[in-house]
Amino acid sequence: MRYVSVGDRRRGHTDDTRGQAADEVNWGWKDNRRKIKSVVFEDNVRAGSTTQNMFINCYYLETINFGGFDTTNVSNMASMFESCESLTSLDLSSFDTSNVTEMDYMFENCKSLTSLDLSSFDTSSVTYMHHMFSECENLTSLDLSSFDTSNVTYIGYMFKGCSTLTSLDLSSFDMSKVTNSARMFVSCSSLERIYVKDASVNWNLSMNENSSNMFYGCTSLKGVKNGAVSEENVYDGNRLDASAAHVGMINGVQGYFTPLTQDTSLNSFPEFVNFTLDGII
Repeated sequence: MRYVSVGDRRRGHTDDTRGQAADEVNWGWKDNRRKIKSVVFEDNVRAGSTTQNMFINCYYLETINFGGFDTTNVSNMASMFESCESLTSLDLSSFDTSNVTEMDYMFENCKSLTSLDLSSFDTSSVTYMHHMFSECENLTSLDLSSFDTSNVTYIGYMFKGCSTLTSLDLSSFDMSKVTNSARMFVSCSSLERIYVKDASVNWNLSMNENSSNMFYGCTSLKGVKNGAVSEENVYDGNRLDASAAHVGMINGVQGYFTPLTQDTSLNSFPEFVNFTLDGII
C-alpha cells in the first residue's frame, strides 16, 4: 500500500502501478495536488516501470519520506518532482536508478531546493537529461560526482536558470553521444566554475549537432588564462556554443572550463599544444 499524508492529516492510498502507462497512473493524490504537504511511503512499496509526473505540480508539498519506496523496476523518472515549488530538500539515497533511461524535467522548477545530493544515482542507462534541474533558482549545492552520462543524447537546458549555483563539478561527464546541448547552462548568472576532469577535456571535439547558446547569460564564468587557473572573468557574449567547452585557449578561443586536477605546469594546458597563448605565438 502507498500512504499519503495530506494537509488535513487524512490518509489515502493506491495500489501498485506496475505495467501501467504514465498517463494511467493515479498516485492517490492526483486530485489533491494543491492540498498535499507531506508524503510518507510505508510497507515496502514497489513502483512499477514509471514514476513520470509522480509529484508534478504539488506546489505546497514540503516533505517526502521515501523510506519504504522501491524504485528497482523504474525506467522513467521524467518530471517526477516538476514544480514542487515548496520542497527545500530531498533524500533520494535509497533510490535504485540503474534501469532508468529518462530523467528529463525531473526537478524542473523546484524553486525552493537549496541542495541536492545525487551521488548515489546510477545514471549509466539514462539517455535524456534535458531540463533536469531547469529553474532550480535557489540551488547552491549539487552533487553530480557519480553521474555517468556516456549514453546521454539530449542534455540541453539541464541547468537553465540555476542562477544561484556558483560551481559545478562535471568531472564525471562523458559527452561523446550528446547531440543536443543547447542552452545547457543558460542564465546561470552566478556560475563561476565548471570543473571538468583535466585540461585535455574538450566537449566540442566529440559532440554535437546543436549547442546553440550553451553558455548564454553565464556572465560570471572564470577559467584558465596564461596557463593558470584565473580569477578573471572569461565570459564572451560572442562565444556561447560548444566551441568554448574546453580548458584554456585553443586556436584563439578562450574556454570556460576549469580542470579539477589543478596542475598548472606548462604541459598541462591546451594552449601550449595549440601554439597560442592569449594572442602570443
